[in-house]
Amino acid sequence: MTAVLRRLAVPRCSSWRCLAVSMRETQRLYHHVLNRDGTRVLAGGRSSLAACCRSESRWQHTEAQESVEVDLKRLEGQDEGIAEVLMCRHRARNALGLVFVSQMRELVSTLSNDSAVRVVIFRSLVPGVFCAGADLKERALMNNSESDLFVHGLRSLMTQIALLPTPTIAAIDGVALGGGLELALACDLRTACE
Repeated sequence: MTAVLRRLAVPRCSSWRCLAVSMRETQRLYHHVLNRDGTRVLAGGRSSLAACCRSESRWQHTEAQESVEVDLKRLEGQDEGIAEVLMCRHRARNALGLVFVSQMRELVSTLSNDSAVRVVIFRSLVPGVFCAGADLKERALMNNSESDLFVHGLRSLMTQIALLPTPTIAAIDGVALGGGLELALACDLRTACE
């Protein structure tokens, strides 16, 4: 775990390198994965990849809609038992929208029942941004009752994260605004870059 924390705390290189790493991570989401029965499933398709064999893929996608905005990566080897929740909503700077929140809620409920997970790390794949808070563009399209339900859903998600039975770490590598800061505060520990 110390190695993971050191890796997260190391100052990042140039923004071009971060962008390249971020693009590689995004491209990795669109590779083909084999199910146990040998059928191919495309990440980003309509099928859920949560049923894939963990030995075939370290990535567990929670696919509820048309795109993956929150992903789960289980570390292997010496870091086995560490799960990274990766926020990868690039265009909206990890803003907390309906799809993002539902995928995050599904992942958190999966992690709360997983006895193999010892530590959960929340981090962003968007360079310079941890989480930009609520998606105000989506929020502007909601009526009052929809907005109230959305805010209630956000609060319950933060409570769900705070009540995870394993230690949680927010690896903050950029801005954490509004609900993004609430997400970081819901974690047990927070690490941040300069």
